[in-house]
Amino acid sequence: MQTTSLLGGGALVLGLLASSACSSSDHAGSQRDAHVDHTVQLEAKGYRYVGTVGPLRAGERVQFALKNDDALDHELELFGPDGTKLGEIGPTRPGATGHAVIALSTTGRYRYSCGISDHKTRGMSGTFTVT
Repeated sequence: MQTTSLLGGGALVLGLLASSACSSSDHAGSQRDAHVDHTVQLEAKGYRYVGTVGPLRAGERVQFALKNDDALDHELELFGPDGTKLGEIGPTRPGATGHAVIALSTTGRYRYSCGISDHKTRGMSGTFTVT
């Protein structure tokens, strides 16, 4: 399995996700154990997502891991090109890591954000393109 990371706060061109599957730091067990082709690692710091990502393709299963390196709870919500919510890593406490497995099935421009309070408007959002 290849491990990659995601950089937040702007437009990204990746080959990432599409169908729905989600979990939080409290409900991640069985989904973390499912077969995945790649792991995307993110850190939440100061109203930003930090990391980088390599190329991913439609048809792959990707595990997203969100490590909260901040003093506040954060989450990661993932939306498809039509605005449909595909899945999320629910509220993740400081110092904890949450996980979600997403199956990549379609191409297009996707977005991600933190749905807690005003975190999205403070910069916790971005976009990426699935290839």
